[in-house]
Amino acid sequence: MKMISNYPLVSVVVLCYKQEQYLANAVESVLRQNYPSIELHIADDGTPGFQTEQWEQYVKNRAGENIAKCSVCTQANAGTVRNLNGALNRATGKYVLFFAGDDALFGTDCLKSLVEQAECSAEDHLCFTALASKMDSELKTSDGYFQPKELREKGSLSSKEAHRLLLYSCCYSMGATLFRRERFLENGGFSEEYHVIEDWSFYLSHTRKGGTIGFCDIPFLMHRQGGISEKHSLPPVYLMDLKRIYLTEVFPFVKEESNRKRRVEIILHYKSMMGIDRHFLNMCLRNAWSILFVLKLKLFGGSNG
Repeated sequence: MKMISNYPLVSVVVLCYKQEQYLANAVESVLRQNYPSIELHIADDGTPGFQTEQWEQYVKNRAGENIAKCSVCTQANAGTVRNLNGALNRATGKYVLFFAGDDALFGTDCLKSLVEQAECSAEDHLCFTALASKMDSELKTSDGYFQPKELREKGSLSSKEAHRLLLYSCCYSMGATLFRRERFLENGGFSEEYHVIEDWSFYLSHTRKGGTIGFCDIPFLMHRQGGISEKHSLPPVYLMDLKRIYLTEVFPFVKEESNRKRRVEIILHYKSMMGIDRHFLNMCLRNAWSILFVLKLKLFGGSNG
């Protein structure tokens, strides 16, 4: 990879809500980075009793010369999306990275590697993403990466290819995604039509509009399993966002998926979380031939096309 001579300021935002028991580990993973110019923000979304001054002192005591600035901010609980946008507006770096306070960055050079990829890439990418590993509750054992095989084999996909994958699931990780800050602000940041799901909604909208996502095949984020999206009983606010995504960002574009089996799987994913409702029944009617085709495959075998 071509090396760069001047490393731009990167704003790293650690998001927190009732995660203070993990926050030190997340912050330390930033302080360990060998990237020469970091602006560190801790953005708390109204954790009861959050110790702002304590965390300011914590970072001050441990920060190296590469930490150009640090801020710790807490606000009345407003949800993940507004917390993200608030942090985005406070950031001043050329690039900005957001990750959750119960996760952590890999090693010491993952940030430097991703910024080098971004600096040497075409300006058409609004953001650049790397690998996020599914870790256990202690961040010790990995259960593989979030990114599917197709993405890892091809690297950076076209907007249409990425959108097709995203219709099926959120195959990119927000915590492993680096944004060009000014361009992201020009695009309005994260949509506040949503409260807690910022990633899938953003990636779907961005790629549907022709936006591209740069990809760097390096381990970047250790994601601690057990977050809000992985609970057996999903919170109402999460389900509300999820339904909105399906109805506005997924279902109207299901026909883009040429593989009928995968098209049916998208509809069944909705049913697994939302149950049988009028939206599910409507999608079944609109995709009746695909459903009949899949049933035929199950009964008699044959092509998967």
